[in-house]
Amino acid sequence: MARRHLIASPKRFAPLAASAALALIGGVAVGARYEPPEKRTVAAFAQAWERGDHRAMYALLSDAARKRTSYERLQRTYREAAETLTLRRIRVGPVQQDDRVPVTLETRIFGALRGVLVIPTGKRDGQDPGVEWTAELVYPGLHRGEKLKRETTLPERASILARDGQAIAKGPERLSDLGPLAAEIAGRGGPAPEAR
Repeated sequence: MARRHLIASPKRFAPLAASAALALIGGVAVGARYEPPEKRTVAAFAQAWERGDHRAMYALLSDAARKRTSYERLQRTYREAAETLTLRRIRVGPVQQDDRVPVTLETRIFGALRGVLVIPTGKRDGQDPGVEWTAELVYPGLHRGEKLKRETTLPERASILARDGQAIAKGPERLSDLGPLAAEIAGRGGPAPEAR
């Protein structure tokens, strides 16, 4: 009985090898574009904060965070932080390491404040993970229980001097040794109003 052997020619494997190479290249391309769901959530939350869209931020909270935080509380917390900081504008950068966002807070009094905000995520039923929100997420570097606070202290008022060096007004009462006319020129001063 004669035996037959199947000898595969390279021409037969060429289409199979080409298909395998294309599948590998396609897999690498798709894998390179993959973005973890946590990173997507963190990016969406940071971008909503940049726009001042508190509704969108609240919609991205985890189930646990939504149970312990109302929309009104989240909105009030960000509004109070903005007032304390004298916030003018927020700029966020691209998400790093899935949960870190570089943030620049442009303020009227303090200038540009920069930091990295760490945004933790947690379970959100039937969706991508949600943000495990706490009040400390209003400012980079705040720890649990810390709050933003601004204190303004004014330096002692300097004396107003005439050209010859004599004091037109000096001391907390803004008095002058030159008489009542000098006091009228210098004006009366007192503590700055609370609004200032």
